[in-house]
Amino acid sequence: MQLLKRIGKITGTVCLLLAPCASYILFEHVTGNLAAVSLPMALLNIAWFYVLYLLVFGICGNSRAAVPLVSVFLLLLSMGEAFVVAVRSRPVMLWDVLALRTAVTVSGNYEFVFTTAMKSACAAVALMNAALWFVPFKVSGWKKRLGTAAGILGAAAGFAAYFYIAIVPGRDLESICGR
Repeated sequence: MQLLKRIGKITGTVCLLLAPCASYILFEHVTGNLAAVSLPMALLNIAWFYVLYLLVFGICGNSRAAVPLVSVFLLLLSMGEAFVVAVRSRPVMLWDVLALRTAVTVSGNYEFVFTTAMKSACAAVALMNAALWFVPFKVSGWKKRLGTAAGILGAAAGFAAYFYIAIVPGRDLESICGR
């Protein structure tokens, strides 16, 4: 019985650690870009997904809140991306958020199709969240939560600094990653 509990705990932890990878695959599946993204670029994107999951975990202090929040957010973001690309043939850029009011105003002129990829991604996210609900990871106590949040914030800041200092400046990311 002890061995079964241990195997269940290890399996649950591995699945929890793979949630950002699953979210990335579902994101690109919904947008239709999964096959088009090179492995190095996919790994960079997955790293940013891990950062997002960790930041939300640092804020919430438990996986039961963080995983559903981030996975559903990324699913909705991927659907929005797919709709935008369908309408204007280019992906959403950061500054497009500023034109959100205009986008909502003109969106009534378009027909949005809920694709099979979107349906399967919704089912996969629901299944993933339901399964991961049974293997919660929690940081108890405000001192531990504060320390964990500070550590996660520091790691995320370190990754972001490395990314923008060592990878981005003066270089084309596609040429670095061999695309």
